[in-house]
Amino acid sequence: MDKNELHKILSKPFDHEAWLEVLQSVFGVRELFKQPQSIPLSGTKKAKAAFELGNFTTSDDRVIGLYKVEMMPGIGLERNKVGLGTFLSIFRNTHRYDVDGALIVFEQGEKWRLSYVSEIKVLNADGEVVSQATEPKRYTYLLGPGEKVLTPANQLSKLKGKSLTLEDIRNAFSVEALNEAFYKIIAEQFYQLIGGTTGKSKNAKTYDGLLKLPSVSKENRRVFQEFVVRLIGRTVFCWFLKVKKSDDGKPLVPESLLSSTAVKTNANYYHTILEPLFFQTLNTPMEKRISHLPEGCKNVPFLNGGLFEQGPDDFYPKGCPWHQPNKKTALSRRGVTGSKHLNTLVIPDEWFENLFSELEKYNFTIDENSVIDVEVSVDPEMLGRIFENLLAEIDPDSGETAR
Repeated sequence: MDKNELHKILSKPFDHEAWLEVLQSVFGVRELFKQPQSIPLSGTKKAKAAFELGNFTTSDDRVIGLYKVEMMPGIGLERNKVGLGTFLSIFRNTHRYDVDGALIVFEQGEKWRLSYVSEIKVLNADGEVVSQATEPKRYTYLLGPGEKVLTPANQLSKLKGKSLTLEDIRNAFSVEALNEAFYKIIAEQFYQLIGGTTGKSKNAKTYDGLLKLPSVSKENRRVFQEFVVRLIGRTVFCWFLKVKKSDDGKPLVPESLLSSTAVKTNANYYHTILEPLFFQTLNTPMEKRISHLPEGCKNVPFLNGGLFEQGPDDFYPKGCPWHQPNKKTALSRRGVTGSKHLNTLVIPDEWFENLFSELEKYNFTIDENSVIDVEVSVDPEMLGRIFENLLAEIDPDSGETAR
């Protein structure tokens, strides 16, 4: 089973026979029950049935149990992390108390979660297993139609053909690996705009810099760098707003404003969509907004945290009447002549299309990971990492001032 085949299985509704094939081909499982063994449930209203599928032993002598749980309808599996207590009540009711961890599928309709749970037994000084166990921790991928399964397909496919250790399995569910891969994409997009070299030796890539700013020379590199840090930070923040839903279940920022398709259908994307979204919408109370905003801005909330407040180096002036944005188009303009920045502040649409195409490969979650429950998705903590790391790319010695 190659990565493409695995991708197809993970992007479809849960299929029991296909999952058994994954266990055998990817994880090297050799012993599966001919019929799933029913596990009695108690103390939970979230699951209607649970089954043990078998187990396997890693090369470092750890036993991994294999389970499937059929969830009750209506609990919101997509954003419900299915309390760890639910799993443990199932886990501890099985007749195999010697397992060190488990792969468990939580199934609900077309959606399913694949979780790796580790609860390793502690050895005493004589090398004997004692009753105490480490704090259980669960790492989860959200799978099924409409979910972004590139990361799990990539990570799990690395296990095929290996003599697996417990650490190999944990690494396949590693949010650190996800964050590292995601940041590499962000950093490359950063250098595409400001210019510079990424990578080393054979992997090195050099960019001339696509960004043009009004009346700012390329020698004033810091202005370019900080502009791009704000641009990327604001854009990724808005990407999380796409995940967060309003009371009526609609994204706070719609796909029509923020997606690769939106770039293709709105020429000069930064000026026609992002400037009015950032400065005339997210930075402006609803009752004070201009009337001719892009379609979809109407229900976008006002955020007063300062992230979208324009400064002089955003080149979207405020204050003096002749520095106000055009009331009909929301496009920025400068000076008494009102000449727009359309040709002096330039970010190619192709850059946004490439960035958004990459972002669309990842699952985003608005829930920050807890100590014991980790969804392997891009979470809000990534925003802080983006700002901190990109500012370090600018100048590690003066990063504090830049922040």
